Amino acid sequence: MRSLEEIVVTYHTRRKELQRSHAMGARIRAIYDGDTEISLPELDRSEQSSVANLVQTGIDQHAMSIGSVLPVPYFSPTRSGKEAANRAHDRCSATKGWWAKNRMNILVRHRARDLIALASSPICIRPNPDGIPRWHLRDPLTAYPAPGMNPDEILPEDCIFTLRRSYAWLRANFELNGLATGPAPKPDDLFDVLEYIDA
Repeated sequence: MRSLEEIVVTYHTRRKELQRSHAMGARIRAIYDGDTEISLPELDRSEQSSVANLVQTGIDQHAMSIGSVLPVPYFSPTRSGKEAANRAHDRCSATKGWWAKNRMNILVRHRARDLIALASSPICIRPNPDGIPRWHLRDPLTAYPAPGMNPDEILPEDCIFTLRRSYAWLRANFELNGLATGPAPKPDDLFDVLEYIDA
């Protein structure tokens, strides 16, 4: 188990290592969202507003194509016989039920969009009080996974996520003894929060 100080040092190290790729991802996201002005000197002002955002169209079309086909879960029986076959069928039905509760068809499209545009699509699967595992999509630009030997590793050793939370949210969810918040923070003041998930 890492100490809080080790987690903060690790975060700063990974942030520095991923700074360039995250900055490029932020630029792609800004273009996708239409928040970037693209200079088109050969067009006058009235024509520029009608230029299509081809980045957005390309990403969305590929994501919709990828997300149009869901994986097919299959559980083979562990032994021969009708009872084992029924259990395998129940496992398959349970998995499909979990996917339906998590709206997997929408999650897959969203993840495909992140994967195409940002080359990463982190997700956390957590237990829920109702007994159904919940898929939580995470922002690739605020994810700092542990580097591994294999660049295609889908299950990192650990991961640090950054979140922006208001002072009011922090007070409602945590004991703030010793937190350096500055003089008289307002309820809407935002703070960076680190979420560390180990193996």
